[in-house]
Amino acid sequence: MFGLMEHENYPSPGRFNFYVDNVDELCDELKDKAEVLEELSSTPYGSRKFTIHDIDGNELGFVLDDISK
Repeated sequence: MFGLMEHENYPSPGRFNFYVDNVDELCDELKDKAEVLEELSSTPYGSRKFTIHDIDGNELGFVLDDISK
């Protein structure tokens, strides 16, 4: 599953959020291969996430929606 977000600066590169089962493992795999915009962190609303830039400048967010998993 992924979500699309609207950005206030139009046109913007875009941001795609992907919901994944193991965000920590994916972050370890990608952190040295991409520019990390938001470090891996837990949110107050029960998710864990990080964000990178892809080669076209888009923001790719990876989210574990329930940190109890």
